Amino acid sequence: MVALKAVYSPLVKLHTPPRGSGHAERPSRVDKALEVLRGLGVETVDPGALGIGFFSVVHDRGYLEELASESESALDSYFIDADTYLSPGSLAAMQAL
Repeated sequence: MVALKAVYSPLVKLHTPPRGSGHAERPSRVDKALEVLRGLGVETVDPGALGIGFFSVVHDRGYLEELASESESALDSYFIDADTYLSPGSLAAMQAL
């Protein structure tokens, strides 16, 4: 049997939704997912500093650079479209992976 591992950094919880939005992707959901995974025997491993290049597997590099730039100047969390938000901690969260 192969041991399943999940890539995780606590910095991902710096990516926080706008207050009062009720957005599903929030730090408490990460905590719950980790609790369930660990209960199943899944080990978490620190990704090191892969940076935003990690996301370029599924996202256009220009889009990621635009998000990083926007996040650097974010004073509070805000939606950039109907489902995607940025927060002051989003860039740190992206760089953690």
